[in-house]
Amino acid sequence: MEFIIGAGAVKCRNTEVEYTPSVGLFPKLTITIIKLEKCKLNGGEVGAGPNGCQFELSSSGLIEPNPGFFQDGSLGFKCSSALGLETTHCGITIGSQTPLSLYEWENLPAASPSEGELTFRLSGIRYTVTGTGCGTSGSNGEYRGAIVLPHVIIR
Repeated sequence: MEFIIGAGAVKCRNTEVEYTPSVGLFPKLTITIIKLEKCKLNGGEVGAGPNGCQFELSSSGLIEPNPGFFQDGSLGFKCSSALGLETTHCGITIGSQTPLSLYEWENLPAASPSEGELTFRLSGIRYTVTGTGCGTSGSNGEYRGAIVLPHVIIR
């Protein structure tokens, strides 16, 4: 996963999430970020605190341009506090904001019939920067990534 802010990109190689509901047909899916690890900004280490942040996805508005591939669902980002990213010289926080953007969903091929892949490419994210070396606060942040969710498909 990757957060793009004014001074560069924070890339996290290890992301762990939980999702609810995990079984059944529901119009909403909540994905909670449990861990963000092995994060770097411009080559330097970044500590990350998810702080209960969640992506809330709504299936209303989803369209299916190709079989098993959906797009244009709405998404919000909610945190009990804020997502925190910290280097030795600056801190970056990303608070709750909704609606953020759109997302894409793909039911994976028949080799894994009960998995879906969620692809994020969000823009216009507001963030706050404190300290030096990480740019200034803004509202032009981006978030990119993909998550494979076992036992979750759209029908």
